[in-house]
Amino acid sequence: MTEVGRLPSIKDEFNQDSGLETGIVFSLYEATSGAPPTAVDSAAYANQLLEHGWVETNDLPVLADGTQTLATLTPMTQNAHPELCAVTPELMIISCYNGHGTIYTALEDIREHAAASE
Repeated sequence: MTEVGRLPSIKDEFNQDSGLETGIVFSLYEATSGAPPTAVDSAAYANQLLEHGWVETNDLPVLADGTQTLATLTPMTQNAHPELCAVTPELMIISCYNGHGTIYTALEDIREHAAASE
């Protein structure tokens, strides 16, 4: 949860530096029990985020993907954690990564995509 606690400041610094408006959405693949996640699990995770630096739950929607929809529709496999994709406002995938620290690479991809789209 340490890296997650830094995400608000990473996002805010990127938005200020780039002039772009970005957001972050989390999707849970499984509950802490190992079962498919539910809305209750999403709410519990969102509450943990509040304890780790997020200002309000609206800063970070937490979705429950118990049917593995993201693994079906994206390059994410749900085998490596964490996984992330950079997407456009139209929800077109720019790039996807897994592993800690990949947020910086994804944000650079967003910056490059925005510059190429001007």
